[in-house]
Amino acid sequence: MPAYFRNLSRNQYAHLSLEIAAAKRSLYFWWWKFLRLSEDYWWLCQQNGTSQDKSFSEIYDYFDDVFVGSFDEWWQFYGTRIFGNTLSPNEVQWMTPKLLELYGKEKWVGAVFIPMFRTKKDLVRQFSKLLNDHYPVSPFTEREDGEREFLVNSRGIRRAPIENAHRAYCLQKAINFYRGKNLISQSDKYNQFWIGKHLKLTPQRNLKHGRSTTDIAADRLTMRVKVNRYISRAQSIITNVEYGAFPQVKKIDVPKRWSSKQLKEKMQAIQDGAWKSPEVFCDEVMQKFPFDISI
Repeated sequence: MPAYFRNLSRNQYAHLSLEIAAAKRSLYFWWWKFLRLSEDYWWLCQQNGTSQDKSFSEIYDYFDDVFVGSFDEWWQFYGTRIFGNTLSPNEVQWMTPKLLELYGKEKWVGAVFIPMFRTKKDLVRQFSKLLNDHYPVSPFTEREDGEREFLVNSRGIRRAPIENAHRAYCLQKAINFYRGKNLISQSDKYNQFWIGKHLKLTPQRNLKHGRSTTDIAADRLTMRVKVNRYISRAQSIITNVEYGAFPQVKKIDVPKRWSSKQLKEKMQAIQDGAWKSPEVFCDEVMQKFPFDISI
């Protein structure tokens, strides 16, 4: 039976290709992308999941190495297992004594009294009326296999700010990289205002010439503040996703993760240029800069 996904548009898919396509349109995709921004999770992958922080290590047991291959490949091996659930039965049917015994007390199963002497038309009308205020409830309390449940906290969440936070963070990391190569300076045009323009955080009409110096300065300040907030939000999302929560921005006191030996090796690897997030060093980000250098 196909897996059931609470946060995909159709919940179930007969073919893996359709399931992956839906996942790429969902917040699951951005969960994966934010995890790929984590420097510490990259090092956890290099350590094969070994860390002094057991809660952090547990994420590797589920998500494995997200830095290798495409989302399609990762989803096929890990996404379905992490986010999918098997529900049976998952369609309307007659409640037999066996089903009543198995599922009668479950909160996701509702019992309905059906007066069989009514016509089909009457029953459909009454059933439709009964479901007027229906809102799907989660059938998941604990997974039957005892594994951890990973749910997207999507209530009240708008996707655009999440995407903007990701892109602002990536652009800032790219700018820092180029500054490290001495290709741009702190006073160069590649700053928060430039990032904001690429993210279209302010309507283009507000940036036209002919406005007062004060208005232009106010626009630039607003842009910088927005970009800094997005970058800060992205960092909070990354920290939360390291512990299997998305998209959350709550403050987390991160415990010690590495032994002295691991930390020393990590710093050396970063100094040698081994850490390059594939989210930052991709065509979508790199093509915004007019530099032709090897990364």
